[in-house]
Amino acid sequence: MTDKTSVFLFAQQQGYADIKQLPNWNGYEAYEPVLQLDDVSDTGVPYVILVEPASGEIRMSTEQEAFDNLDFMIREYDL
Repeated sequence: MTDKTSVFLFAQQQGYADIKQLPNWNGYEAYEPVLQLDDVSDTGVPYVILVEPASGEIRMSTEQEAFDNLDFMIREYDL
């Protein structure tokens, strides 16, 4: 598992205030970037932060990955 501090710092560099860990998806650790604390963040495309566990590479999802992840969350977790 990746150090959450690294993911948090990546999110801050992208302009986000915090992160929430999501279930692993497609072999990645997944995190929801939070735009503002204590506020609903409607930001358009539901991007997620993806971490490749073997290399530790942290990146933002593509638009397609964001929607695929959302579909996974809805199907698997009844969201």
